[in-house]
Amino acid sequence: MTTRFDTRTWTRWAGSFIGFPLAGLAAKAVTGPVDGTTAAIVAGLAAGATLGSVQALALRTDARRRLGWIAATAVGMASGLAMAVSTSGLTLSKGSWTLGPFQVIQALSP
Repeated sequence: MTTRFDTRTWTRWAGSFIGFPLAGLAAKAVTGPVDGTTAAIVAGLAAGATLGSVQALALRTDARRRLGWIAATAVGMASGLAMAVSTSGLTLSKGSWTLGPFQVIQALSP
């Protein structure tokens, strides 16, 4: 079985990575510091909707699939961030949005 490297698909996915810093900025603008579960849910929804939007546009999906992708990304980010905050005591303040995943790993490590 031979798989073909599709440069166009790879380029679209690579272009969608700009959504990650934009998602962090959106979450920070909406909630400021994340210091509780409610703030984590709201920040996750904002970050997920932003990231999902950028990815859906980069991948050029049709409108129906685009809305589903954005919703799924928003719900996934909100639930993941809420679980991280509620189980580990993680807080995200000014400047720590980029370190968030590493803080979660450190907090959950034995």
